[in-house]
Amino acid sequence: MLARIRKAMDEKDQGFTLIELLVVMIIIGILAAIAIPTFLNQRNKGYDTQAKSDLRSVQTEMETFYTDAQAYPTAIVVGSPASPAAAGTIYVKKSASVGTPTLKSGLGTEAYCVQAASKSGTTWHVSSTESGVVTGAC
Repeated sequence: MLARIRKAMDEKDQGFTLIELLVVMIIIGILAAIAIPTFLNQRNKGYDTQAKSDLRSVQTEMETFYTDAQAYPTAIVVGSPASPAAAGTIYVKKSASVGTPTLKSGLGTEAYCVQAASKSGTTWHVSSTESGVVTGAC
């Protein structure tokens, strides 16, 4: 009896069936379909967070300039300050995933609105009339 069982096991093919392989491939496909969009969305959230952080820094610089000069600056330059620094200008740093911050003109020295776009395509702005970083252009 044992010899018959051993002979049956030796003759049995070893390996996976086509159905088993297809089930595994379908499971992997479902997991990838769930994970990839989530990963891409996290990258865009990171780009947006970096843009908001840069704009908060610009807002701090604007308010610091106002405290010192009793007027908001009329220009924003990305990079290190020139020597001597231009009058009415602030110098800011920006991240690689953020577009150049632009100061809306025509508001004078009593108000400001600065906007920048993140790498995800969302535009953000800060202004003297609103608190915090807000979605959309000035």
